[in-house]
Amino acid sequence: MARVNRLFIPSVLALALLGCGDGEVFQSGQPPGGDPTGGDGDGGGSTTTPIATSQSISVTELTPNDAVQAEVIVTLSEAPESTVSLSYDTENGTALAAEHYRSTSGSLEFSSGQTSKSFSIPIISNNYYGSDKSFTVNFSGADGLELGASSIEVTIVNDDPIPSVQFSQAQFRTSEQAGEVEVLARLNRASETPVSFNVGLAGTATRDSDYTFADQAFSIPAFATQIEIPLTMLADDLKEGGETIILSLNNADGASINSARSTLTVMISGDAVLADTGYVTYYNAGNYNAATPAAGYDYQDADYGRDTGAEGSFDDDGQGNLNFTKLDFNGNALPRTAAEFECVRDNLSGTVFAVWGSPDYIRTWNNPANLYRWVNSNSANNGTNPGTNVPDELELNVDETYWNAPTCGFPNIEDGPIDYSAGCTSENYINYLNVLGYCGFSDWRLPTVNEVQSSSMFGQMLSYDANYFPDVAQFNSTKIMTSSPAADNAGAAWCWDIENSRRMLCNKNDYISIRAARNPAVSD
Repeated sequence: MARVNRLFIPSVLALALLGCGDGEVFQSGQPPGGDPTGGDGDGGGSTTTPIATSQSISVTELTPNDAVQAEVIVTLSEAPESTVSLSYDTENGTALAAEHYRSTSGSLEFSSGQTSKSFSIPIISNNYYGSDKSFTVNFSGADGLELGASSIEVTIVNDDPIPSVQFSQAQFRTSEQAGEVEVLARLNRASETPVSFNVGLAGTATRDSDYTFADQAFSIPAFATQIEIPLTMLADDLKEGGETIILSLNNADGASINSARSTLTVMISGDAVLADTGYVTYYNAGNYNAATPAAGYDYQDADYGRDTGAEGSFDDDGQGNLNFTKLDFNGNALPRTAAEFECVRDNLSGTVFAVWGSPDYIRTWNNPANLYRWVNSNSANNGTNPGTNVPDELELNVDETYWNAPTCGFPNIEDGPIDYSAGCTSENYINYLNVLGYCGFSDWRLPTVNEVQSSSMFGQMLSYDANYFPDVAQFNSTKIMTSSPAADNAGAAWCWDIENSRRMLCNKNDYISIRAARNPAVSD
């Protein structure tokens, strides 16, 4: 009977425990976390849930070619007894995915006994100045562990110094007849915010008399590295020496000022001038492209001229010594980067050249492949020989819209300026250009040999800057016609050899390429 009573008492106690509290049943009679009396339970190892933590980090960007990674480390408060995991993903802040970092997501699994794991986030470096940026890494989906923090912050530290602003060159030469010209102010690196500055004026030239300057406050847009500063030259009838405009950079906001290039002297020649040769190399022991001059042969051309000491994108306005501005069909100045244009102004001489700058040529009168004969009916400047007409050269097409010949073509204009019986002549071409008012001008003519030479590059196999004269590549002749007749050979006129950069005589009856020009300071 006593034995029966001993077995019965624990059974009653177990039933009593089941009826107490909130109904929870704890394994080993204890709640998670151990003995409620402060002991360590059954002594067989902890059953506490691990807590995952991570710290906010900073990473410094480098150059775009460098592989920069932000390494995020996740640590558990204690080793798990079995595999546990969590998920992570990135979220934009001031740093933006695909612009400052690569969007990243995934999961981390901790095997039994592991307390630390990491993952990497690619950082996109750049070369522009800006503030530090940050983004968030969010943690979620905890399985078998607890999250000590739901997110951390990753800061991308900018390593690019504040930019400096400067003029692209120390000197700029132009003429009274040049009209609107542009000089460049440039940053040594881009910035994510606009950079503003003022331009001061000084020099011997008088504002609103020798030139106009619309505004003295400028701003380089965010992520840009340069801005064009426009000046408009004013021509007069005075025979005067050269004058200067001295521009100075002041009050820069968002950039420092490079003191070595904080001023630019614009030299205005009173009369139209020729450019220097453009050579920047020396003669030395039979080598004409040497980096230094031969002993005893000092004062070579490489030491002089606008191209001396040029840096960076100096050739943006024309290679070497050249300086050009693109114009549209109405004569408005265009940016240097314009892909389509109709004319080019030589800012050194003031001469404007007609150019087929558009890549979509109209295969008629303005085809750069057309060839013409030299004809000038004005006896005052044709060297006693006006050239030769070819009466049957042009034929009217079926639609009676064009007169065509093997080397040229003209629109059919009744009672117009074109003498169709004369054929493919330079005079017909010039007359039609004037009727069009091409680029806003009606005083077109053939260029002088000096003008053609001044717009060319010396020491080049192709003597024209393709950025400003792309049509030269379409020419069917290696010669360009000029207005200058030969002094002692009535049947010849001076022409320009494109391939060899030299003057030469061409027979007036030869079919060669043409280039129209105009400059009120130069007459036929």
